[in-house]
Amino acid sequence: MNIIGGSKRMIKDIFQHNFSIPKKYVLEQTAGRLFVAKKGSLFIPKVEITVTPGGIETVVGNKKSYYERNSIKQLFYKGYFVMRQTEIKFIFNKVLVYDLEMVVSDASGDRRVELLKAVPSGYFTRFIEQESEKILCIDDCLVEGEYDFNKKSNNDISAPDAKAVGFSKNSAEVVFERKNDPNIANADMYKISLVITAAVILLIISDSMPVALVFTALSCIFYFWQFKKDTLSINDNCFEVVKRNTFGMKKTVLSAKLSEIDYVRSFEKAPDSDRQNSCFMINVVFKNNSRPPMSLFNNVDAHSAEFIADTVNIELESKNGFGL
Repeated sequence: MNIIGGSKRMIKDIFQHNFSIPKKYVLEQTAGRLFVAKKGSLFIPKVEITVTPGGIETVVGNKKSYYERNSIKQLFYKGYFVMRQTEIKFIFNKVLVYDLEMVVSDASGDRRVELLKAVPSGYFTRFIEQESEKILCIDDCLVEGEYDFNKKSNNDISAPDAKAVGFSKNSAEVVFERKNDPNIANADMYKISLVITAAVILLIISDSMPVALVFTALSCIFYFWQFKKDTLSINDNCFEVVKRNTFGMKKTVLSAKLSEIDYVRSFEKAPDSDRQNSCFMINVVFKNNSRPPMSLFNNVDAHSAEFIADTVNIELESKNGFGL
């Protein structure tokens, strides 16, 4: 197990280029200091967290607390689902959020202290955990109930058991293909709800069932026409991404020589509002910034995004001697 920045890490580190900072949050990092803030509102107090080698200072509203380094045993985060209302009233979406906590030891024994609650980004929360432990020189350890418990228990690259992507490999080709995935269904729930609502409004306004049916039919055709099923393949000296739609039609969105690709990284886009889910994807980064980074496999789970990125980078390195 490698020692990185003074603390042992059980899983691969992520960096600021792996995520976008959620709305209402601030993240500042300098040598030996990490500052995180969550903006407050009329009824919700602001939260500020400052991590230095000496310990962690928290400010919640007007209440300030300080925890010395020797009393802090571990930081960890846990994930859970909450129901949030969408832009359409009376329609709710299941959203995954995360709590950041730490285990503190004092005269009364070990206790858990909540640092951040209901954070909408897993990578953002994981980054705060890992960077804080580095600054404090705390070895990463398993905490029962933490979000990465299974990942830390099985620290290897294995094909994801998630339903987002399929994977095949032979001596000549590596292929990733998007499957029918509940993340896509959840992401499209808003669009489907909009179509149904618009059809009902149109029926009421026009008082014509044929008009409403034609509108619904055209909307369905447009919906199924969209190219949403990614297939990424690596063979010989070619890196190719093809998108397919429900009708089986396909179009090539990326075709490049392997020598043009610098590396691939997993990325989490934080939601623009509290009513949305975060979005995991992979970003293809080109050498010498010859092209802007390209996003692929939008709305897969974190495990799938990391598996694709790690496997592709290994292929790039093995075939061309480069990669992360």
